[in-house]
Amino acid sequence: MSMMNEKEEGYSARKTIIKSIIIGLVSFIAAQVLFGFVMYASTLVPQEAIRANMEKSADRICENPPFYVMMRGLMPTMIDGYADAITLNIAWNLDGEDHLRDSLMCEFLTSDSINQTFNFGSAVKGDIDESHYIKQYLRYWHGSSALMRFMHLFMSVKEVYITNGFIIAILTVLNILVFIRNKIYDCAIAFSVGLIASNTLFVPLCLEYTWVYIVMLTVNLLVSLVLTSGGETKNIGKKTSLCIYIIFLGAMTVNFLDFLTAETLTLTVPLLIMSRIVREKKVYILPLAGTVSWGAGYAGTWVSKWIISSIVLKENVLPYITEHISERLGGEVYGDPVSQAGQIFGAIGRNIINLFPIGYGAPGIAGFIVIAIFLSYYVFVYRKKGADPGKIIVYAAIGLIPYIRYIVLHNHSYIHRFFTCRAQMATVMAVLLTVFEVTEIKGAHKNIKIGSQKSRKARK
Repeated sequence: MSMMNEKEEGYSARKTIIKSIIIGLVSFIAAQVLFGFVMYASTLVPQEAIRANMEKSADRICENPPFYVMMRGLMPTMIDGYADAITLNIAWNLDGEDHLRDSLMCEFLTSDSINQTFNFGSAVKGDIDESHYIKQYLRYWHGSSALMRFMHLFMSVKEVYITNGFIIAILTVLNILVFIRNKIYDCAIAFSVGLIASNTLFVPLCLEYTWVYIVMLTVNLLVSLVLTSGGETKNIGKKTSLCIYIIFLGAMTVNFLDFLTAETLTLTVPLLIMSRIVREKKVYILPLAGTVSWGAGYAGTWVSKWIISSIVLKENVLPYITEHISERLGGEVYGDPVSQAGQIFGAIGRNIINLFPIGYGAPGIAGFIVIAIFLSYYVFVYRKKGADPGKIIVYAAIGLIPYIRYIVLHNHSYIHRFFTCRAQMATVMAVLLTVFEVTEIKGAHKNIKIGSQKSRKARK
């Protein structure tokens, strides 16, 4: 009888996997079609309809240098006006006789002698001379540029910043309320501290930083709602499958919108929440499945842009892409003759010191030391027996993902540490969730009764 049950379970598992793959493929194809449609539709917006707001945006962007800090001398408060100028420049130039080509090439006006903020201003105001030329930016989807073209029908970039700020604030509050309502206080604390440590306060002030946070907060909210709905349930398998599917959709969406900033947040943060809430004997299965799903969605969406472009444009677009890939993996740092090993170790170190409070001068470093001493004391005094070693390993593995990313893309992470550092929100959360796992104070956190009946019986 037991062998028959095992065969039935194996058949059911295979059937579920096949069904999930089919749903994933259909969703992937539908998403790529949707992304292509959005890009194409943005090229149909008349340039005159957005001119007035684009001119306001150009004035706003040109008020500041390409890179500037909100708090004097503090790198973690850096705003990337350079990237925002390019995003808006592409949005302005999604207009021409060949709409399909424009939607794929994502061209913008540039110059070798003038910074990108002024190039954007020149593009909008028609102040173009022989030093300017058109440059393609095909390797990304640039969904954010398409959104900017649509949004500029109603507002300038200043109002976009404000709108994005409200969206991020609302999503943040909703996420925390879900944790508090379900008495998952450790998640509420880890999530809040992670947002603070990753300098989220400055995110809405830059288009480049915004999209990852909006996608991450949305994905995490949906995952949390799915897992906490109904409390104890027999449908945990369906719930976790739905959560992995949501992460898959988030991966495709962030690839469409993002500029390669802190994209791993859309994977690591919801994975940590899932690993904390779901109590299964096989604690490694969900994070592994989620990572594979996210990787397939993210990488697949990137590759699909290149394949679609090659087919539609009838040319090999790989030369547009490979030069930049090799640069990000091991290119030189302009003005800084650092070795490859120096870039790798520097990428890790420079990102760590941009976290709050470490990156805020001597007072910040002192504050970090105090926090580290307090947490060490907390663990020593309130440590408990029976901590789940599997969960601790999972938290550690997820918390290390940002550093794997820094090592692989060491050139990019070394140069752009003022925004790639935000991926460490997951590391901060992982540390705090580990602290809560190995300690116990009454009322500090509650285990949701969620998990399969089989696994709960095994624990009893």
